[in-house]
Amino acid sequence: MTGAEEITEIEILSLYENTLACLYRDKEKARAHAVIDEWLLQYVPYDSYYFLMLEPGEKTDNIVSLRMEIEDAASELAIKAIPIKDADTVFDELDGQMHNAWLKRGELSRPESTRHDHIRISSREEPQVSAVFYRFFNEKENKAFSESEKRFFVTVTPHVLTLIRTSHTFDTQSKAHKYFDTYVKICSRIATAYKLSETEHKIMIELLFGKSNEEIGRRNFVAPATVKKHLRSIFKKTDTKGRIDFLGKFFTSPDRIDFT
Repeated sequence: MTGAEEITEIEILSLYENTLACLYRDKEKARAHAVIDEWLLQYVPYDSYYFLMLEPGEKTDNIVSLRMEIEDAASELAIKAIPIKDADTVFDELDGQMHNAWLKRGELSRPESTRHDHIRISSREEPQVSAVFYRFFNEKENKAFSESEKRFFVTVTPHVLTLIRTSHTFDTQSKAHKYFDTYVKICSRIATAYKLSETEHKIMIELLFGKSNEEIGRRNFVAPATVKKHLRSIFKKTDTKGRIDFLGKFFTSPDRIDFT
């Protein structure tokens, strides 16, 4: 297990690569939530978690999709909420209900555990989202999350929350998120809007799946230095700072897509 304080940009890119590949390539074969969970467990061990996202509807009830993993048992829940009048209040109430439910589940599944610790990450931007990670232990153990593990979650929070939003929108397929029907359409729009060359268009697709410069070069029969040159051109034309910024702008939230 890699130390939580040793997280690098390349490792964060692997989170995007694996999650987006699950959504775009293997939507029916794997759940993005499980991919995110597996990636996080490489750095910080925990016993259970839940992801919660609230997408306000105009005149309809809201369905909050949740997922829990405790040991080898997995279950999925759906909570039907009243029509939203105050989104913050509804979200806080649902989050509180889920927190209490998870504590009870943890206590029932681990009767020897008398204590717990948890880390909660969240965002108030719509759609509101949170993720909570739990550890259960007894009085003789000291398994509370360490300061380095807390710093790790601070580092990865924006990426994890963005990808939770992305995975939920794939599941709900709301009208506001039809961009995600296929990444090819997004790539074509980007290429047209930002006047990318044919080669840049091809490399952009490779970039989406987290390929290294060396891998892109081998697949396109060009030197890594040439790939790097094309990437610099793509980032300059799209006004992005690098790989993560590019992925975040175009492939993780339709609210961020800007072709003006």
